[in-house]
Formats: sequence, structure tokens, C-alpha cells
Amino acid sequence: MSQKETFQSNLAEIDEIIIKCEKNGNKEFADKIKEKLNNIFRSYASEVYFDDGLDTIYSNYDVSKVFNLAKALYSGNEVQQEYSYAVFREIAKLYNDIDTNLPK
Repeated sequence: MSQKETFQSNLAEIDEIIIKCEKNGNKEFADKIKEKLNNIFRSYASEVYFDDGLDTIYSNYDVSKVFNLAKALYSGNEVQQEYSYAVFREIAKLYNDIDTNLPK
């Protein structure tokens, strides 16, 4: 699986986890995930202009913003593409952290 495919898979899982946590009354854990997504977004958003709207397959706005950011960076110049790989790695790390700390 390529880095891009892994990124999309991780985002889909994160999106589902947020939804499940909110439905199961674990809003605090979902809010922590959203906060980390926003931190990733803010770290890289200044590198490219893009529309952060909800034109993605993801239900959660914070997940969609990160997806659109990575998509814009990935289709940019060589430096922007390197930033997209950094976003991919950040999401992989976040996914592993969530998977490790997900309340059972």
C-alpha cells in the first residue's frame, strides 16, 4: 500500500472512530482527536492555498480539512509534495496513537 493509500485509510478509520466516540458518549476522546487534527492542519496549511470545504468522503469536518490540505499539497510543487508526505506521516502517527489509547 502506498503512503497516499495508507493516509486515506488512516483518515477513514479516524473518521469512523470520531463518529463512534461521539455516539457512545465519549465526546472528550473525540474532541482530543479533533484537536490533534487541527494542530496538524495548522502546521501545514500555510504552505498552500486550497478550499477546506466538505467535498470529501469523510463525515467529520476536521478530517475533511486535513484530507483537502494533503490533496492540495500532494498536487503542488516538489516542496509542497514533501509537506504532503509529512502530513501523511503525522496522520499515521495519530492513527497509531488513537489505536493504542482507544477506550475499550
